[in-house]
Amino acid sequence: MLHIDPRHDDLRTDDPRAPERRHVSQPPGLDPRHDDRRSPLRLPPDTYGLSARDLETLRTIGSFRAVRSDDLHETLHVSPRALRTLQAQRLLDRRRVDDAVYLTLTREGQRVVRAADPGVVIHRGFVKPRELLHDAALYRMYQAHARMLREAGATLERVRLDYELKSLVQRAVDKRAEAEALGLPYDPATQRVQFPDLQIEYRAPGGERERVNLELSTEHYSTKTLREKAAAGFILYGLRAGGAAASTTRRHTGGGGGHRHRDIELYSL
Repeated sequence: MLHIDPRHDDLRTDDPRAPERRHVSQPPGLDPRHDDRRSPLRLPPDTYGLSARDLETLRTIGSFRAVRSDDLHETLHVSPRALRTLQAQRLLDRRRVDDAVYLTLTREGQRVVRAADPGVVIHRGFVKPRELLHDAALYRMYQAHARMLREAGATLERVRLDYELKSLVQRAVDKRAEAEALGLPYDPATQRVQFPDLQIEYRAPGGERERVNLELSTEHYSTKTLREKAAAGFILYGLRAGGAAASTTRRHTGGGGGHRHRDIELYSL
């Protein structure tokens, strides 16, 4: 799993959506060479039984704040039994929406990930239903694009959500320089920075460091918004009403006054 950027050391709030970071020592007893062998992780006053695969599961969920259980099974081969074990240890919370089960970290789960992986930025807690569906779809979008990058010979290094990107720019003295350093479009006329839903940083086959900005569009996106995102160089993925991923690549055509605009391509998930 990619590590989210660890530079946000002043974002601790009571809002469960806020990313958090703490420096703690690496706990003993976790052997990454044995994915499924559970060892005790002591975080007084509690002790948890966790394997390296369990930690990868928790880290993945915390990186995206909410993930569908079936997506975890498909991408990380996480079994329902393993998820039940994590939930029994009060590390996961689950919520059913329609026919899907969504997972997020509890406060205890967030604490465990910080202890096992110092410096990682972690999200926890459920949000509004529509945002929940969107957040869970971000993981699916990431997996889809990461697969294409790997097949092209790239080495993935980091993923950042819009919260981290916005924080980095807002905290910078020179916001334009920070935006450009992060590969974010900046309009000097309006002093506006465009933020994607998700950014992947990777090494190209030749060793160059590259970034790609991904946007998850919904039925609420206007043609104007889609055009702005496309013009900014964002890769667009489609999301249908109700939070379902688009099943086929589609084209968005629109415009006022009878004018037909250039098609905008949205990748399917």
